Amino acid sequence: MHFHQLRKELAEITEILRTRCALGLKRRGLLSAYPAIPRHSRVDYERLLRTPIRQARFVVLDTETTGFEPYGGDELVQVAFVEYLGLVPTGRELSSLLHPRIPIPQRSTEIHGITDSMVADAPRAGELIDTIIEFTDDAVLVGHHIAFDLRFLNRITRRHRLGELPNPRIDTAMLHLATGGGREHIGLDHVAATHAIAIEGRHDARGDARTCGHIFAHLAGRLDDGRLTVGELIERVHPIVGLSPHHPAEAQMQGNHRTG
Repeated sequence: MHFHQLRKELAEITEILRTRCALGLKRRGLLSAYPAIPRHSRVDYERLLRTPIRQARFVVLDTETTGFEPYGGDELVQVAFVEYLGLVPTGRELSSLLHPRIPIPQRSTEIHGITDSMVADAPRAGELIDTIIEFTDDAVLVGHHIAFDLRFLNRITRRHRLGELPNPRIDTAMLHLATGGGREHIGLDHVAATHAIAIEGRHDARGDARTCGHIFAHLAGRLDDGRLTVGELIERVHPIVGLSPHHPAEAQMQGNHRTG
């Protein structure tokens, strides 16, 4: 197994265990409170769950980073968000390079091609966080191994005392499994190839977000009978890993992982 894929799988397992442990502690009254919902947020979680997917607003996201460990000092170097209305891209996007505040390791540059000189004049993540929250407000978040991306984004929101992003979220890797895809390889490249979806700018956040959006629209469309709601779609997808992010508290406790 490729080293980065192994790191990705280990991170996913760690996050699942962390989520289950935290939820167990909360139910037993041993965890005082979940992180606060961002003060800027207009997310109506329950209404979103009841919305048919053809009428819902989705935001597909991707990030590039200095490494794999947001709580070990790694930072964002690029973010991208692509808006969908139902299963159709609207053409509205938000993307930016970010100054990570630390040097970008060569091993990371070899993956995404982003160098220190490219981000020298880029905004820092904190300067963009209000714009990100506004763009993602009242949307279902979609990503490939989305836990990885959200771990980095939620670290930034917490750093600025905004709490965690409370949106429902869908992982297209799990959506691939829920529609009969094999478990052996669930990286973005393999899933895109499996479904004959062209890859746009691999390891560029905007390119990967666009590719992920095409995967999402294709696979969610296969499940939709014309009446499928966001909540029903999440229920079909996330039991694959034993998680059902149907309650805002459970959704908030889900973290992150990935690099593919």
